[in-house]
Amino acid sequence: QREADTGGRMLALLFAALPANERQEFLEEMANLANDRITMMGEALVVEASSDGTVDHRLLPLAYGLLHALRLMLKQSRLLSDRDGMINDGTRRYSRAYEDIAAISSRAIQTSLAVVADLKKDSDEDEVDIQQDSVAPGSSAEMPKKSAMPLNVNTGAIGANAVYSSIKAGDQEAEEQRYAMQRIIMGSWLLTKEACATLATAIVDHPSSPPAPLVESAGSLLISAMVSLKHQGAAFAAHNALQLIALACNSYEALLCFPEQWAKRILHEITSRETVRDSTLRRSTGFALGLLSLMRTQPSLSASSGGLSQDILAEIIRFSLPSATIMKENLQKWTASGESCKDTFVFSAFSSTGRSSSSLFVSDDSYEIRTRVHALNILRLAILDAPLAPVVNKIVGDAFMSAIIGYSDASWRVRSSATMVFAAAMLRVVDANKNASALPIDQGGSGKTSGAAITAVELFRCYPPLAHFLQAALKEGISATEADFETIDGAMFAAGNEGQSTSADHVHPALFPVLLLLSRLQPVAQSFTDSAATDLTDPFVKSVMLCLKHRHHKVRVMAARALSVLCSGDGGDDAHSLSSRSHLLSRCSELLTSSMSATSSTAFNAQHGLLLAVQALLQSSAAPQVLFEDETLFATVQYLASWCNGTGACPPLCTKIALEAWAHAESHRRAKSTEHVFDLRYLQAVYAAVDQMEVLSGDTNSAVVGAAQLGAAAGMLSCDASFSIIFSPTTDESKRALHISNIERLLTSKCYDVRLHATKSFKKGIWSKVDELLSDTSVEGHKRAAFLSPVCAMLVRALRSEMERENSKGGLAPHPPTLRRLSRCAVECLSAYRSLCECPSLPVGETSAEELWEMVMNMRELG
Repeated sequence: QREADTGGRMLALLFAALPANERQEFLEEMANLANDRITMMGEALVVEASSDGTVDHRLLPLAYGLLHALRLMLKQSRLLSDRDGMINDGTRRYSRAYEDIAAISSRAIQTSLAVVADLKKDSDEDEVDIQQDSVAPGSSAEMPKKSAMPLNVNTGAIGANAVYSSIKAGDQEAEEQRYAMQRIIMGSWLLTKEACATLATAIVDHPSSPPAPLVESAGSLLISAMVSLKHQGAAFAAHNALQLIALACNSYEALLCFPEQWAKRILHEITSRETVRDSTLRRSTGFALGLLSLMRTQPSLSASSGGLSQDILAEIIRFSLPSATIMKENLQKWTASGESCKDTFVFSAFSSTGRSSSSLFVSDDSYEIRTRVHALNILRLAILDAPLAPVVNKIVGDAFMSAIIGYSDASWRVRSSATMVFAAAMLRVVDANKNASALPIDQGGSGKTSGAAITAVELFRCYPPLAHFLQAALKEGISATEADFETIDGAMFAAGNEGQSTSADHVHPALFPVLLLLSRLQPVAQSFTDSAATDLTDPFVKSVMLCLKHRHHKVRVMAARALSVLCSGDGGDDAHSLSSRSHLLSRCSELLTSSMSATSSTAFNAQHGLLLAVQALLQSSAAPQVLFEDETLFATVQYLASWCNGTGACPPLCTKIALEAWAHAESHRRAKSTEHVFDLRYLQAVYAAVDQMEVLSGDTNSAVVGAAQLGAAAGMLSCDASFSIIFSPTTDESKRALHISNIERLLTSKCYDVRLHATKSFKKGIWSKVDELLSDTSVEGHKRAAFLSPVCAMLVRALRSEMERENSKGGLAPHPPTLRRLSRCAVECLSAYRSLCECPSLPVGETSAEELWEMVMNMRELG
């Protein structure tokens, strides 16, 4: 390939250096040479019926270098002609050369497609179409018909498999044939790319108006290439070529009809039951690239109405929806009284054909799953395409609705494609940050949305039907009656059918995407200047609160995040508002209190969801310690954080969330306090959780769901608290010694999860604290060394304890990651101790030098 590219550039330079009267002849000579080379290549690839199907790659001529040279010559040709002031008598001859090169490029594409395209083999007529449909009538480069079948290979593994080169052939002949096929395939890929680019250049840079038959056939051939090629790079080359040609059609009156004609062809291929088929490339890339090429070139992208782009998008939205019968049933549930389907979907006003309400959706007889999958995949690429943003932004609300409807479809292919559309719409419209970085607390951030996220007011004002649709989808997903919405207390803990299996259990309800959308919006509290914000978002509050009891864990998590976004603020003058933070926390604490006597799985799910909501509301507040002073809320969280006073009457996950919510409020309380002292009740709660986890870990017959998460949280929070205490300058020596002992207990705990996460927590803060200690010159060095001495001895003992673990029934061997973390902490502290007191001996406690050496050697063996 490098040699061919270099040769093409050298020929182009030679062409530019020739006098004006010789360039035309040189261009024609190169075109004839490329034509002959492509003819020879086509003949070499033809496999006679009596042959064994092999091709001698040494006799295969490659033509992509010559086409590369022709393309570069054409790019220079117009500039050189203008510079030399070419006479009008040669214009017709010059135009003919462009047309011949376009025909040669078409032949090159046909030749390569015969090798690397997914050719239809249902009928001979389809094959003839690919071979002959795109050659300009009467051109000198028309492809001769042959009775033999061209070589077509499966390129899926060849060249795409990373281990292809390591596969050894069975014999020398097989190895040679393998590399022969590889050369044929690569030559065909490169020929396709160069031929597409050269074809577009020959038409776009034509000295006059290019002939309509030539443009029509070129567009048809490029569409055939895009939908049949097995190589994404080659498909993108055809896409770029078609876009250039379609753009050139806008400059000539006789060619204006072709973009619409090509768009109708692609839409017909994906919608007609006779022609629709699975895409050659994944995610319907070929069909999508074809339509994107045509929509990008329309001059009315930013127009308020009309245009081919809007017509195409309207059809794509239409085909991405279920059949007419299903849509009419859904509309009766979704739409408010007096609304029609045209009031629900924006795309109905886009189509220039003016469809009636009865024909707005695909009829049951015409509905095809593959058509819907293609439409969803095309819609995804259109949403992600930046040049189409002015027109696509108008129908993003319809795209959201189409995707959410697709989540409930029985076909996995539809659900998968709907997920991709939803993700694309979220990325382009709601929040461009994929990872949703945390906002500062003083900005009202919940830690799950970014500063670039759209506000609920802006979203629902841009797409008015979307708000009502999302509310209807929430109500349908939780299967709650209107009475349930009036009495949340009764609906929250009602057993219902949560534990029963239904016929639709294989389909996940569309609650998660709806809640995800709401949770990624900017918090309503940041829209305090807009009085209409709560009017748009308050109707979601009750439905989201009912989602807190859902049986799916992720739905409860997302409902809690969404509730924190819908919250209108900490209270103040509007403290009794439905969506104020104080009101929501009050309702959650009341419901949690009511759940204490319930023992059903639904009640446990509700407890977990309500605690998640409390945690999210506290984390999104600028002053969570003030809200946490509410007696009812504090008493409820304290009771659940103690694992119901040690009785285990609630799931471990509920205790975990309660501890984390308390820890967040406690950290803010300490930050605002002048003494920075931990609440004794909080310390008792986190260490009580550690005690309970150690008791559970000793009982090999028990298996409690969520115990591992509780152990991890208890180990981390207790270690964080004791770590802050032992490194605090205001802590007295007796208290410091107590908490050093507590940390040693955590680092040597019998519970694996407590031990692992306590070690992670200790390692996370040790470097900064040791650096602060070393840089604090106001305290004498030997005093600072005495401060570190018990910490060093504790870490050495923890290392020794971890190394002494043996494989036994119910036990674990030494854990290498834990050993690595502990050893790094020990090395950091011991190095700091030595630099402070310059003492040759190290504070390793009761561990002798021989034991320390043996421990280090054993650690080395473990790696």
